[in-house]
Amino acid sequence: MSAVAGGGAVAWQRRRRARQSDVITGEWDQVPRGRWLLPDLDEARLVVPDRPHSMAEAMANPGQVPFSRRRACLVSSNADRIRGERPLSPKASGLRRWLALGDSVTFGWGVEDTESWPAQLEAQLASQGHAVEILNYGVPAQRIDAMAQFLESVAPRLELDGVLLAERPETGVQGYLRELTRGMKPLGDTPLMLMLPPISRFDPHGRSAWEREGAELRRGLGARAPVVDLTRELWAAQEGKGVDLQIEGQILHMVDAQGRLIVEASLPQDDLPREIYEAFEDDHSLREGLFLDEGHPDAAGFGVLCELLAPRIEEAGWLS
Repeated sequence: MSAVAGGGAVAWQRRRRARQSDVITGEWDQVPRGRWLLPDLDEARLVVPDRPHSMAEAMANPGQVPFSRRRACLVSSNADRIRGERPLSPKASGLRRWLALGDSVTFGWGVEDTESWPAQLEAQLASQGHAVEILNYGVPAQRIDAMAQFLESVAPRLELDGVLLAERPETGVQGYLRELTRGMKPLGDTPLMLMLPPISRFDPHGRSAWEREGAELRRGLGARAPVVDLTRELWAAQEGKGVDLQIEGQILHMVDAQGRLIVEASLPQDDLPREIYEAFEDDHSLREGLFLDEGHPDAAGFGVLCELLAPRIEEAGWLS
């Protein structure tokens, strides 16, 4: 009887472990604001929802949410809190070193170290003969004020040739621009490019604001930095790759790749309708192309993003 009970406890622990993440972020005395990737992570396990989900679902105890769709990825970091195992060395002659700074999209939520957009962009540029090193300092849920403090306190000693910042304003464009201006001041003439994370088709509220947001940032930054938003191009690349969300007024239509209706529901004030979440749970073959949920590209999505981003970087003169 005790052996059976013991075996049941082990199985329960394994199931529980499969639904939980290791701790990957913590405080950093050099940047008191925000939380940062812990140093020297050795394949820490990150478990994330593998479908669109509400904030309540994302924050709930794993045992309390009927999630059957989760994915796990492994996270490593070096001693300097950069994602990936490569150590930070003095910059070699002829090497361009760029900083990738941002939230979970830059970090690479739900994908392996080498599948994040900074890693894929570096590999793509290397295949084209460009010696570029991209330091991934993205952190899930990072705030712009913490990034500004990082730019002030840590970035000046990294020997940077450019800053790629990927973050959308959360509390207003003017405050965002003030923090960005403050953070970049110690870096002098180091060029900045603002790459706004792409909006998912399953983010109806984000879809209503992304173009206006980009226009406001372009007006605010002027000639100081290019603002790149590849949302529309990524939507075009999704054609025929999975389910889509169409919006007609306050009515949402979830359709398959052939345009056949799967779910029709009213647009709620927050998140998505319950019927859409249930549809993804009931049929695991349903998936938005190039995204793993309504906020983060998957590995293929990051690959497309890099293919679109590289020419913009070249146009800005970063490779000449």
